[in-house]
Amino acid sequence: MYNKLFTKILDSSIWLAPDPHRLVWITLIAAMDEDGNAMFACVDNLAARARVTVAQAESAIKAFEAPDIKSGDPENEGRRVERFPGGWLVLNAHKYRALVTKAVARERTRERVAKFRAKAGNAHVTPSNVRVTPSEAEAISEAKSQRRATRLPSDFGLTEDRKAFATKHGLDPTRTLEAFRDYWQSAPKGTKLDWEATWRTWCRNEKKPAKPNGQVFDRNADDALQMQKLIDRRAAIGIAGFRLPTVGESVSNYRLAQNSASDDARASR
Repeated sequence: MYNKLFTKILDSSIWLAPDPHRLVWITLIAAMDEDGNAMFACVDNLAARARVTVAQAESAIKAFEAPDIKSGDPENEGRRVERFPGGWLVLNAHKYRALVTKAVARERTRERVAKFRAKAGNAHVTPSNVRVTPSEAEAISEAKSQRRATRLPSDFGLTEDRKAFATKHGLDPTRTLEAFRDYWQSAPKGTKLDWEATWRTWCRNEKKPAKPNGQVFDRNADDALQMQKLIDRRAAIGIAGFRLPTVGESVSNYRLAQNSASDDARASR
């Protein structure tokens, strides 16, 4: 049987008692079962386990069975044990057992959350290959509740790290940041858990792949071609709310604005 010893014992009245009393008390706690029953046929057995004399054990038991005006716990008038055939009952065992249960539950939840976070950072988990137990679901819920998606911060600027990452991918950091901010500030559902990771992904996607002949795409020319195709397609099929793009408007922002206008037009019918 394993029983926890709470730190608060150091501030209890039992810690002010003589050394043999403390030894007998700790022996009772160590020996009690989950119901608080410490099985000792007689004081002699208890004395032998506590490594005190029989007289010292008898004195301790007498003190534990009597009211204690110095006790911080008014329950049972401060009495600590009660004799029953075959041993002694530690009277407040149920209270401390409940505290232990809560402490253990919190620790296990903390461990489950830590394991979940480790998995989330290093592996892709799908419903088809993982069975989630109720305890794991609780840990997942707790982990997610501590980290919520947010809009792009208003002070998201060009730090040295962001500038270096954009430059590393052959991009103009200032121009890339302007496009990044314009897009995410106007996106209706533009929330992310990690904006640094979103910035890095944006930079990687901005880097156009090479053509078969080894040349690199001209980003501006490619954007212009995409914009013209988008305008021609929407004009041809008569998209509701159609308009031409404004000067300097990006392809992604124009597409987003036109989709939104089309949705509004359909909703107003």
